[in-house]
Amino acid sequence: PTTLAVTPETENVTAGETYQLTFKLGGTVDPNTDGIEVKPDSVTTNISGAKGKTTRVDKYGVLHVDKNETTGTVITCTFVSTYYNPSGETKKIKTTGTYTVA
Repeated sequence: PTTLAVTPETENVTAGETYQLTFKLGGTVDPNTDGIEVKPDSVTTNISGAKGKTTRVDKYGVLHVDKNETTGTVITCTFVSTYYNPSGETKKIKTTGTYTVA
């Protein structure tokens, strides 16, 4: 893979609510590997800026915004692909999502 995208990449969020995030790896595979896709579209997550203790992204890609997050808080999530390349070098691909408590 060469790219990792998160949707939504930026969003105004509300304290106490949840938001479904989706991830998509982009890239190509060797033309001799018919039927092989660049998968899985899964990530690990590092969160910064959150003040609430329970703000997190769960294993299903759902952003949980702590009910005590304050208006104006900017939650920055760094997502890193979990893709493993069985045929060569594995590159960790990162992207960032920014979520502002409104």
